[in-house]
Amino acid sequence: MRARTRNHKADNLTQSHTSIMKCKQHSLKCLYTNANSLINKMDELRYRAKEMDIIAVTETWATAEIKDGELDIEGYIMYRSDRQPAFPLSGVTAYLTHKILVKTHKKERQCVK
Repeated sequence: MRARTRNHKADNLTQSHTSIMKCKQHSLKCLYTNANSLINKMDELRYRAKEMDIIAVTETWATAEIKDGELDIEGYIMYRSDRQPAFPLSGVTAYLTHKILVKTHKKERQCVK
């Protein structure tokens, strides 16, 4: 597996925390980024998603007030866990292309302080 990290301005999605990984064995292209608020960067993420199989975004800062449709990317299944009041700079979202078969298991979440 190989990863590339790009450094760009802090006002766009591709900050120093963005990595693009290509798994040669299974030909999966993955994107990871720390968004520092995703909602205003969705156009860029949708553009970059065109070539990716899996996308993971941390620090989305998304709340229940943000509807799924605002964060959706066509052709992807979205999994999101919004920020909690005790952790205002949190929230994660994962996108998997429809080409990937996904099985989900419901688990109860617990926060440990």
